[in-house]
Amino acid sequence: MKRLNEITLMWGIFDLLAIVWYMGLNIYHGKLPIANDVQLIIENTTSFGLPSLMYVAFLGILVYFSLLASGFYLIKRKKAGAIISYIQTPFRLIVVIPPSIFFILWPLKYLFEKPPIIVGVILIILSELCKLFTVIKWHRSLGNV
Repeated sequence: MKRLNEITLMWGIFDLLAIVWYMGLNIYHGKLPIANDVQLIIENTTSFGLPSLMYVAFLGILVYFSLLASGFYLIKRKKAGAIISYIQTPFRLIVVIPPSIFFILWPLKYLFEKPPIIVGVILIILSELCKLFTVIKWHRSLGNV
């Protein structure tokens, strides 16, 4: 149980670090986080004449907000963190922002001159499966607490 608590804490920290990474990267590039993304979504979907894509793009922004909630609740060891993680898993894969993406993909660019996309995709899927498996196990271990 202690090991599961530690792993769950790690996933919660990763969720929050994904937000820190996103905000820091945007600020570093002189962009206002979220506001810049919303502007780009509106510009791109209207210029392509595909306003229905706007909903898919906004999904990415919602996933970032859900990372705040799941990270907070997983760190606090609350069941809500597990439930939010379950719900967000397919959406994180659709918009490709799992909490561990920067720990997986960022080093690949230093290991390979041209990192193979399939390697990144496989690593992302494996990290998501690992997170999902450990969070499910932790959630079940809580019982009726």
